[in-house]
Amino acid sequence: MIKFKEFLAPSIDAQITDFFKDQAEKNPDDVFEYLDLVAINNDRIMLIYRQTNKSVYQFQSLVKSLQ
Repeated sequence: MIKFKEFLAPSIDAQITDFFKDQAEKNPDDVFEYLDLVAINNDRIMLIYRQTNKSVYQFQSLVKSLQ
């Protein structure tokens, strides 16, 4: 599932790192993949990421490796 999260532009690296750590702790059975960062304006940045169940992610990886 593709999701979006908005951040304030200053110190964006620390905010994104903390966000993914927090999400991983709250959802231990899921994998989070960074997809893109989109500038909304001078102050805000939109993070686009994918949240996938670990078993589904592993299955998709296996199928890709077999092709």
